[in-house]
Amino acid sequence: MKMPSMRETLLSIFAADEPDYDRAVALGTAALPTIAEMIDEEPHRAAAAVYVAGQIPAHESLEVIARAARREHPLVRANAAGALRDWATHPECADDLDAAFEIVAPLLDDADPSVRKFAHRALAVLPAHGSAVPDSRATIPRLRR
Repeated sequence: MKMPSMRETLLSIFAADEPDYDRAVALGTAALPTIAEMIDEEPHRAAAAVYVAGQIPAHESLEVIARAARREHPLVRANAAGALRDWATHPECADDLDAAFEIVAPLLDDADPSVRKFAHRALAVLPAHGSAVPDSRATIPRLRR
């Protein structure tokens, strides 16, 4: 019996009513090339793929998140910001936090309020840049743009 490909495995995980994201994350960095390809697919699949990338503490994950942050669909960009927040909390990722800031910075001024909201949350966990987050009185009007 033929083993399913990485793509088939990820598609079956993402297609479930309750996706088993832990199972997808357990595939580790070996899944990242396929996850990177999925970033350019339909928005819900891309959003699921970037979420998984954010759970894998590797530099390659950051590249996937950056790609998702540039997608046209706001769902994908918002999930990219959320994934960046998750990714940045892994101690293994500490050396790449400046690169993470470069990804999140443009999202702070995104046209979509949900993207801006998740970008501010991501910025808050970046130690060198967390103080750049405006206080809540200044943030609230900006989010309602």
